[in-house]
Amino acid sequence: MEKILLVEDNKSLSKLISLKISKALPFEIDIAYSLKEAQLFMRKYKYFIAILDVYLPDAPNGEIVDSVIEQIFYGYDV
Repeated sequence: MEKILLVEDNKSLSKLISLKISKALPFEIDIAYSLKEAQLFMRKYKYFIAILDVYLPDAPNGEIVDSVIEQIFYGYDV
């Protein structure tokens, strides 16, 4: 089954987004609340798509974007 990575530090919003996606699409969704957690998920799993919050407590300048691009598209360790 294809997997989606959702990175959002707001837990209420992330659960709402995940619920909406789950009802509409047959994909498994992993939720990360920080850059560090997203990197751990990306080391363990491959993702079809990532939905990102670009301002995270541990990545306030959009570092999550570069990290996800490197891992998903190029397969580099993050």
